Amino acid sequence: MLFSFIAVIVGSMLPWWQTALGSQSGLGRWGVLTIWAAAVGLLGVFSVRRNLFMILPAVGGLIAFGLVLTELIRGSSLCGTEDGSFCRPGAGLVIAGGAALYAVLRSVRSTMLMRSEVE
Repeated sequence: MLFSFIAVIVGSMLPWWQTALGSQSGLGRWGVLTIWAAAVGLLGVFSVRRNLFMILPAVGGLIAFGLVLTELIRGSSLCGTEDGSFCRPGAGLVIAGGAALYAVLRSVRSTMLMRSEVE
């Protein structure tokens, strides 16, 4: 989970949209909030308390993935104009979204394994 949250932070700083006029940085809109969500996840990764380790990575990953999904929906509606202009998601949006989703899935899996060990 550590490397996935680092990938979310790096992806948040890369270009999120590439258009015919240039690229749009992730730090311009939701990228800053995505970095904060990844920081919440990293707090959970480094936590020594078991309940924080189970909850915070999932919360941070869900928030980061939700922000990326919101930007993807907003950007695709803006790119779907009638003039057919060139517009596609950039590497930052793909990296941040994929890493956030992986962090959520990994967090859920580790939580389920921890609970099965307790029982």
